[in-house]
Amino acid sequence: MKLKTQSITNIILAIFVVMLGCDMLDQSSTNSTNDFDFHLDIDPNHIDQDGEITAIYSIRNNTSQKVKMVSGCVQLARGVVYKDDQIIGLEGSGDGCFSGISTHKIGAGENLELEWQIKPFSVRYFPDDREPDTTFADPGKYIFTVKPDVFELNKEEKRLPELERTFIIE
Repeated sequence: MKLKTQSITNIILAIFVVMLGCDMLDQSSTNSTNDFDFHLDIDPNHIDQDGEITAIYSIRNNTSQKVKMVSGCVQLARGVVYKDDQIIGLEGSGDGCFSGISTHKIGAGENLELEWQIKPFSVRYFPDDREPDTTFADPGKYIFTVKPDVFELNKEEKRLPELERTFIIE
């Protein structure tokens, strides 16, 4: 009986640690391994309807050799905006993958940066001669998430971590 109780306690503790780790990853804008540092910065993190946010995602190669990353999309990563777990197509962001294999290289000790200019509105274009429809984002809290599309790193199957940052539209 004592062995079962200890096993159940260990299982519950393991589940708690995993859940706690997930929460910590969700709040983080930096992720590091021995070989790479991943960082996401948003400036500013509060804007009004006339503002613009710059999101910069950087990967630092901490190794002593050049690395080659292969993506299943033309871009290395997608910059996606969410509000209340829904994708919000703000100008400058997007969840679309332009299919095509692409290669990205980072020299030893160097950085690779991607940048998005996010504006607090979306524009819907029509195939006919109608004027585009512009919709301004509602005030509130939004989450910018970088979704890397890398599937291979130096000829080994590898996924890069997603990073997210919160910003406010007033």
